[in-house]
Amino acid sequence: MKNTYSLLFYRTLYSVILIFFYPLIFFWSLFNNKLKESRKGQGRAKEIRNLLDSNSENNRPVIWLHAASAGEFEQISPLIDLLYLADTYRLILSVSSSTIMNKIENDPRLISIFYNPWDLPFRTMNYVNQIQPDYYINTRHDIWFNLLCAFKNKNIPTILINANLYKSSKRLKFPWLGINKAMFAAYSSVFTATEYNKKLLKLLYNKEITVSGDTRFDRVYKRMQANKGNLLPDVVKSRCNIICYGSVVTSDMTIIQKAILDHNAELKINNLKHLIVPHEVDEQHLCEWESLFKNSSSQCIRKSKFSHYNNEDIIIWDTVGELADLYGECQLAYVGAGFSTGVHNVIEPAIYGIPVAYGPYFEILSEAIELKEKDISKVIYTSEDLNSFLKLLDQPEKYKNLSEGSENYVMDGVGASKRIIESLKL
Repeated sequence: MKNTYSLLFYRTLYSVILIFFYPLIFFWSLFNNKLKESRKGQGRAKEIRNLLDSNSENNRPVIWLHAASAGEFEQISPLIDLLYLADTYRLILSVSSSTIMNKIENDPRLISIFYNPWDLPFRTMNYVNQIQPDYYINTRHDIWFNLLCAFKNKNIPTILINANLYKSSKRLKFPWLGINKAMFAAYSSVFTATEYNKKLLKLLYNKEITVSGDTRFDRVYKRMQANKGNLLPDVVKSRCNIICYGSVVTSDMTIIQKAILDHNAELKINNLKHLIVPHEVDEQHLCEWESLFKNSSSQCIRKSKFSHYNNEDIIIWDTVGELADLYGECQLAYVGAGFSTGVHNVIEPAIYGIPVAYGPYFEILSEAIELKEKDISKVIYTSEDLNSFLKLLDQPEKYKNLSEGSENYVMDGVGASKRIIESLKL
């Protein structure tokens, strides 16, 4: 009874605040393109129901999946693969971001792809009443309180996969702790990647939590198998070793620049190429990063100008969507954003059996924590640390141990999607 009152109190408070700010959100959507796309995509509940009814197998159970943006879609895609191949369900997917909507709007596995309803109580209830799904599966962080409660009121199972939490998360602190406990209480089942995550999630969710692994491992493995390894020109990769600095942001660049220049000056004759892949490819950042090396002995070139390649030490990759495959053509990997918002995907390089390094802010990512605890990754605090990491190529025994450790770690995690489906008896 106490949990019921808590859920009602926090949901009411949440809804009142959301309704109060709704005019401001609507006004802002007139100027923000991403928010505008989401607003225009509202009110499709009846259309989605009609699509489901017109499907040739309209007696099959409906599974509503949700992926906030590109990263979450990468996580949930292996699960969609298995459910689609089972040929038993009708699958629909909601998204929060126009970034991923524009990429997947014609995905043949899904009967409908639509924007998540803005989380007003009357709107979410209308979507649930119209669509009448049999299951709801969400991944990672994008949790919508009123939508969950609408499912709960209809006794529709709600499942959170790849649930992630870290010690410094605001979810665990006042005044957010109470409302997050109430939101998590609306879930029927929660799956997480590691025992570390389970321990923290227990602070929010008092029902059973299943440690299944992370479905991203399945996605990374499948992409690795399909990688043809033909992104870098032979003139680059056949004559030298390559380190990839992936998902790099501005806070990484001072340390990267100094490590590269110190390393090259120390070796004098260098057979190591530095491949810098920015997290955001825009002209301002590209020009800033090029200027860091302008007056040094280490010259750089953009990928888009490869036709003028003249054995430059540094390559700045100025196209998007290829990082996960680029790791497969490199011998070392530094994963960016570990000096600011938190390190990005570390399993993408690890699957290729190459040593992985990243900055000190890695607590938000359980895989980075585990790699550190198993002593099969390198945490970078200074440019000297990064320079030392580059020298692994001259230490074959240590390089081999780290490489095998990286690959084994990821391969042990493959299969999470199948474990989740088996556990849910889908």
